Amino acid sequence: MRAQNAAAGRVNALIASENARRERLKSFDPERIFQRGYTAVRAEGRRVTSVAGLEKGQMLTLEFYDGAADVAVKEIHHGQKRNNV
Repeated sequence: MRAQNAAAGRVNALIASENARRERLKSFDPERIFQRGYTAVRAEGRRVTSVAGLEKGQMLTLEFYDGAADVAVKEIHHGQKRNNV
């Protein structure tokens, strides 16, 4: 009986650990990231990860959780992070 209880305890601990891993993995799902307010930026279909190579007036697509918006680059701030980000 003790061996069964110990084995059941180990199985329950493994299940809980696996469930926690799954929840952490879900947090990296792009849909969940978008739901938290992040966007993806694309220029000509390619993902933009830096201001390097952007040009004033260039058209970009911002992808949100619930849709997308086309925008034009107004200004480029190299090496600066915006205060309200």
